[in-house]
Amino acid sequence: MKPQIFKIINLKKIYIISNKNENRSIKLSEKVIKFKALLVDDQKQRLENNSITCEVVDISEIKNINEKIIALYPTVGENLDYLNLNNLKIDFLYRKLDQYSWQYCNKGFFNFKNYIPKIITTFN
Repeated sequence: MKPQIFKIINLKKIYIISNKNENRSIKLSEKVIKFKALLVDDQKQRLENNSITCEVVDISEIKNINEKIIALYPTVGENLDYLNLNNLKIDFLYRKLDQYSWQYCNKGFFNFKNYIPKIITTFN
């Protein structure tokens, strides 16, 4: 079965974005890079197993895509920094769980964890 969010918006193709050490201000260890590459490969296979056309591209290649881009919002980190610095036109998808939870993300994890039961109750 196709992931529900992709089914709803009827995508023609999904790009999985990789972010290699060449684009990073803080370099990752080779073990972490390899682990992330395995995650990308796994996700690509899962999508293709559900008849979704998929292509892996480097984050620096996003600006070369001449189609409307819809992406899951990266929330934090170098991926979001790269998108913001390059002023890329992207329509973001937001999960309701994330949007609801963000209101509790202003004082660190130990404060946030106090709200986890409320968040779970809201979404069960």
